[in-house]
Amino acid sequence: MSTPTPPPGCEYGVWLQAPSVSGGKAWVGFRTFSTVNVHWGKISQINQSKRVDLKRSFPERVLAEMVNKKIAKGYQVVREWIPENGWSNSSSLRTGRQQQPLPPPPSPKPPIQTEPSKKGVNRLTIAQAVDAWMNSPSKGSTEKDSPDEWF
Repeated sequence: MSTPTPPPGCEYGVWLQAPSVSGGKAWVGFRTFSTVNVHWGKISQINQSKRVDLKRSFPERVLAEMVNKKIAKGYQVVREWIPENGWSNSSSLRTGRQQQPLPPPPSPKPPIQTEPSKKGVNRLTIAQAVDAWMNSPSKGSTEKDSPDEWF
């Protein structure tokens, strides 16, 4: 399949591509009044598809969320489809009137920083640890070890 064909009643379509080690990936989404149809595969072989019937959701929002997830994964919009013009390059449509603006991609979530628990941990500085070690008696001895006995 070289150019995906929009389903009957299609109101908007978008074609995305991303580079890959096998030559590139393609993802195409179409929306109608009550469905979102998606097609995907290698750029030269878009041969997988799925249809999502939407009873309570808005197809515009569902398709926009799908597109934003793909853009976050490195895909770029290369073509858009509207009933009046058919397939157009993305750059030519964006300079004129656009049928449906895509919402901005979701902002990245800040990383969760956790601090280690301080319960039950006696934190000593290196100097305190060395001092405690040097001033502690040896096992079974009441006298302090002399430095030449450590090695």
